[in-house]
Parts: sequence; structure tokens; C-alpha cells
Amino acid sequence: MPVTVNEALKKGNAMLNYASGAIFFVFIGGGFVLSNLYPKFSAVMIVGGIVLGILLCLLYWCLQANKWKIWAYENVDNIHELKQRAIDSKLMYDDDSFWNKLIITSAADKQRLAALQDRFNQKDVYTDDVTVPTETLIYFSKPASMFNMFLGLVMLGFGIYLYTNHSLVPAGFLGLFGAFLLYSGFKEYTNTKPQIILNANGIQTAKTELQDWKEITDERVYVESSGKSSTTYFTYDYPGGTEKVNIGDLAIDAEPLRNLLHVYRLRSEKRRGGI
Repeated sequence: MPVTVNEALKKGNAMLNYASGAIFFVFIGGGFVLSNLYPKFSAVMIVGGIVLGILLCLLYWCLQANKWKIWAYENVDNIHELKQRAIDSKLMYDDDSFWNKLIITSAADKQRLAALQDRFNQKDVYTDDVTVPTETLIYFSKPASMFNMFLGLVMLGFGIYLYTNHSLVPAGFLGLFGAFLLYSGFKEYTNTKPQIILNANGIQTAKTELQDWKEITDERVYVESSGKSSTTYFTYDYPGGTEKVNIGDLAIDAEPLRNLLHVYRLRSEKRRGGI
């Protein structure tokens, strides 16, 4: 029975990211335990645990990456969406990526992967969702804006408190950052303009005019990570360039937005007789 893209990605995270992360932390923990048992060699034990953890974590990923890919390619219907979202999630990499050269694959698995490449000649198939209206307007999230204003007020108040205690540098930092959060939160809260408009005609954002679906390519929602922080973006290409919208402060999550994109593109293609 076919599995959804979301289910395949969840299994991929469990099989690759979580499992390799567990291996890494087990060896780090083991290094610290041994450092306490053998204090004379504590530095060697800790460094050794970290190095072994990294190497075995990488080895595990190299051995398992294509096994998950084969399973996913065999069980997911919309293989194009799967591959793109897996690349966005760092479960796969672009075909010409250096990381693909590290993957260890048996001859039998190489043959299975080669045979599965034919599936990319088929288009992904989506169905209409009758619960989706003829047009969707997406605004700034009121709760998120209110939280930013509240956080800004707290930081601004704490900055004033530090200023009265002559801690000028941290007071200035907190005051400025708090004022920025308060201003940006208030600006979003009072903004009544839709940030994204979706319908069967195309896509429009607060910064771009309506673009027809037949002119739009590579529309997707993905997470961009930087260190410990991550931001969810909605992006698409059109003849005039590329639009990229941070949806973190908008009143919609990634998965519902993906569903809307599939539905409205499908309706557009049906209307043009493409389906």
C-alpha cells in the first residue's frame, strides 16, 4: 500500500537523522563516562568519544541513506515531491552533490535505484480538495504579532531596569532589540493586507503582482536552517524573478500551504484542459 510523502519523510528522519544522532551521543556519553573512570586519560577518552561518534555516525548514514531512498522510491506515489522535500530536509542531496559520493551501496541496491529512475518520467498525481475555497488569503498571524509585542515590551522594560542600575551596554542592547520587536510586532498586527493570495488564476504576494500558474515554476515550501535556528519559506520562480516569503509570522503552516499549492495548480490545469 502506498505511503504519503509525509510518512516517508518521518521514516527517513527516524532511520537516518535520529538514529545517527543517537549513535553520536552514545559515544560522546561513553567518552565522558570513561574519562571519569580513568582520570589520567580523561582528555583522550572525551576526544576519542567525539571522534568515534562522528565517524560511526557518518558511516551509519552512508550505509543506510540509499536503503531508505529505495524504500521511499518504491512506496511513495509522488516521487518528484518526495525527492524535493527530502533534499530540503537533508535526507537526500542533489544528484551532483559531494555527499552522494560518500554513500556506500551494494551492487544489488545500485541496480534497484537505476530501475526506479524510470518513475521520474511520470508526473506526480494530486486530487482536488473540496474543502479548499476558490481563493485563499493569507495574513500575518495575530497571535504571533501579539507575542512579538509582548516579548518586546518585556525586553524593553528589563532594559530600562538595567539602565537605572547603570548597566548601560546590556540596557542599550535589550532596549533596542525590545523596541524593534515591539515595532515589528505592532506593524504586523495592524497590517490588514494579505501577504499571499492563492487561487486557480495564480499566486500574488504583498511584494509581487498576480503571476499566472502557467508562468510559475518550482513553487515549494521548505525549511532553511542556520545553526540552531530554522526558518520556513515559501518560494517560486516566475518570468520576472524569484519570490521568497518567510511564512514564520503568517497564519499558515507548511503542510497546509503545500496542499493549497497542489490544489490551485490542479484547478488551473483542469481549467486549461491540461488534465
